[in-house]
Amino acid sequence: MICDITTPYVFNTTKYFTSFDKSRPSIKVRSANGIMTRAVATGTAEFYLLLENGRKQHVVLKNAVFVPGLCRSLISTGLLLTQNNASVFMSSKASYIQFTNNFRMPISWTKKNGST
Repeated sequence: MICDITTPYVFNTTKYFTSFDKSRPSIKVRSANGIMTRAVATGTAEFYLLLENGRKQHVVLKNAVFVPGLCRSLISTGLLLTQNNASVFMSSKASYIQFTNNFRMPISWTKKNGST
């Protein structure tokens, strides 16, 4: 899930981390039900985005946090753009994140109530 927040990248699994620091970070994440959960580690996460046409985009996310028990991982679009030198293009017909190698990742935006 991609989230437009300014908090770090939040992962509910360690499988994407290439470096991992288990010293207790002071980061807390509030879930949709209002419960605060403390991150148990920080590090760098890496993965490939894969589109239907088979193209891949390598993404590196620095300062990611690991919070076990969350139902979804969250990726901050603001940090994604900054750390990967990408841009967002939005129109009534299509929206996407464009990376420097012209790779485009389609995105859709929803309102707080879940409608588009």
